[in-house]
Amino acid sequence: MFMTAKCGKSGQPATPVARTPMSTAMGTLQMCNIHKIPAEILLEIIKISISEFNGDERRLSPCDFLNILSLVCSAWRDVIRGAPELWTTLYGSEPPSQIRAAIQFSQKMPLKLYGDDGKNPIPGRVANLLFAEFRRMSVFEIYLRQDDFRSNVSLLGANCDTSPLESLALWIEVPEEDGDDEEQDTALNFFGGKAPPRLTKLSIGGCKLSWDLAAFGNLTSLRIASPKRCGSQCFVDALSRMSSLEELFLTRCIPMNFGLEDITMMVPTSCAPNRDC
Repeated sequence: MFMTAKCGKSGQPATPVARTPMSTAMGTLQMCNIHKIPAEILLEIIKISISEFNGDERRLSPCDFLNILSLVCSAWRDVIRGAPELWTTLYGSEPPSQIRAAIQFSQKMPLKLYGDDGKNPIPGRVANLLFAEFRRMSVFEIYLRQDDFRSNVSLLGANCDTSPLESLALWIEVPEEDGDDEEQDTALNFFGGKAPPRLTKLSIGGCKLSWDLAAFGNLTSLRIASPKRCGSQCFVDALSRMSSLEELFLTRCIPMNFGLEDITMMVPTSCAPNRDC
């Protein structure tokens, strides 16, 4: 299908212009007065649209999509930027400017961070920005370099507010040459030993935690990937001290007396701690 442009000064018709899907869509939007869609309806449509970005298998940032929609018209921009619930999901792969904007637009709502793709540690300046907002995190999943972790670990101390925290995944890239670093073998005392009231899922790799603390007593799911840092004691403690534990995943830290190396082990949910399996 073609549409014909207006005639030029010579009186001759201009060359026909192909009607593309984009031009058709824009023409339809103009005829429908899209800027007059009620804010409540528009907001619900956008919520449904971005829900596809946040599935377990599709962790794609909705921020780019929201920014594009904000360009449609000023009415859409006001609705999108005035709805903090649209901006609560952050991704470590996003540029710092986009993360800052999402933090601002989300106001004081709890945040969810997905930054543990296991392939590329997030940049240091992004790590600093995200750790600074830890008190607002309900989900905090991050993969970062050892030096960036060391420079931010103090923010997870006794004064850290962990009331929204439900899921924590902390993966640290440890250089091979630092494999015997004594500092890395020191057990970390997260949150000053206080138990985050809502924390039920913990994934940890590249560092060692003190399992003698009550901070993780409410866990239902635990994943550990710390070669040469956990050993049999970690395995025993995870089963005996965590009365609510339903599943345990161990990668390269199976006790030697199991005769297993470099595998992942899962304790099924039907096999509760302190129970014969």
